[in-house]
Amino acid sequence: MMNHALVRLRGAPLRRIQAVHIRPSEDIGALAAEFVRSGRMRVHGRVARRLIHRLAAGEARHESDLLSYLLFDGTFASQLIELGRHDAARKADELAQLFDISPAAAQAHA
Repeated sequence: MMNHALVRLRGAPLRRIQAVHIRPSEDIGALAAEFVRSGRMRVHGRVARRLIHRLAAGEARHESDLLSYLLFDGTFASQLIELGRHDAARKADELAQLFDISPAAAQAHA
């Protein structure tokens, strides 16, 4: 009944779409805390430095998760991009099906 109405309104019914769910294989909050503790991040400003280091030292998971949202560091972003590429490569077959390409071609692009 809804599809019938949608065809009249927009010329097309609802349709099923395929999706691939890719989750990070590592805890991003823990990666953020380790990144800060390693000293690789350069923070400008005393207040920001104190806040970020305090969040990195916290043991509560939500503190590390918040830290991962606050890190706008190119080196950390590169680390996350590599993690994303690695995790996507593990789902190459599903992604290939999603885009209707061969798995070999999908891995060549990874």
